[in-house]
Amino acid sequence: YLLEAYVAAARGDAAGLVAALEAGQRATPDEQTALWEWELMRLLDQTGDRAGALQAVGKLIQMTPDDALVYHASALILEKEERLREAIQMELVCLSKAPWHLDASRLLLELLERDGQIPEAVEWANRLVDSPHMAPAREEFQRYRDRLAGLLAEIRIRELEAKFRLPISPDTI
Repeated sequence: YLLEAYVAAARGDAAGLVAALEAGQRATPDEQTALWEWELMRLLDQTGDRAGALQAVGKLIQMTPDDALVYHASALILEKEERLREAIQMELVCLSKAPWHLDASRLLLELLERDGQIPEAVEWANRLVDSPHMAPAREEFQRYRDRLAGLLAEIRIRELEAKFRLPISPDTI
């Protein structure tokens, strides 16, 4: 059944892949239900059916609410749809369940920055730098934090310039 679904996905046949996975699920009732739903989500996303993939994610969340990977997968799909705030929420849930999830941490910082939430991104980068779970990536998060802190300083300078209608250079601060 999985092979049929993979072939259908390669052809871009979303209906065919759904039919193959549903047949597989019927053939193995009560066994590995989450696996079938995971594959459905993954293959629908691969074929560009993001709405279907998100529907499958919703079912996965109901089936396995403690599985951090489901929330991260949801964030990845939402990000492709430019639904940044929802993707951020999914990554926050993921990290509450698996604070060591490196990819979720990276994506969260990227999403916060893309959404213009620079102060929040700096705050999260600080948390990640201090987290014992992120020790292997500490230097990476330090560089990210430093870059974001620089962006935040530039934003604050522009705000002051607009407020007081004065050009401000780093030398005048």
